[in-house]
Amino acid sequence: MNLVIFDIETTGFSPYYHEITQIAAVRMRDGKVMRDETFSTFVKTTKPIPWHITKITGVTNALVRSAPPPDVALQAFARFAGHDSTLVAHNGKKFDTRFLSEACARHNMHGREIPCIDTLDLSRTLWPGGSHTLDALISRLKISAPTGLHRHDARCDVHLLADCMEKMLGQLKCGLADFMTHHVSLPTTPAMLH
Repeated sequence: MNLVIFDIETTGFSPYYHEITQIAAVRMRDGKVMRDETFSTFVKTTKPIPWHITKITGVTNALVRSAPPPDVALQAFARFAGHDSTLVAHNGKKFDTRFLSEACARHNMHGREIPCIDTLDLSRTLWPGGSHTLDALISRLKISAPTGLHRHDARCDVHLLADCMEKMLGQLKCGLADFMTHHVSLPTTPAMLH
């Protein structure tokens, strides 16, 4: 199965009022993380990033100033995701996929439906009690951050989640189809029409 583990950073918590500032992803094939198949981009915003968000994510106004606009960034991400992938995010149902869908709608980008898995559901299945935050998952599975990157940078978080996903897949007693609980609409890029 072709999985694309992804993470976004944003200017706030509302997909209707806030904007995506960063998208990162790594591919996973047959349960193994493909460390050489990654995607990362900052995304230009229309409004300044609040200082408290920069403090958490490390994404500054300077980093997004010359970044691609949202429609270009989303098309690039859609190309990376490809035709036959399933997207995977932590708390994706409530956060990441809602931001993607709203950003595509805002920019009138016609899309294709891609199945999604929320790793919160996997965590709750494997460990019914306790916390299910990404930090709790990282701690439970003894995952370390990549060198030179910090937590809440999408490039770091996507690798942390991919490593968690690899370990969780080894413990699951059922197939992943049971966890494909929602879809997101990503743009259809010109290269996909041929």
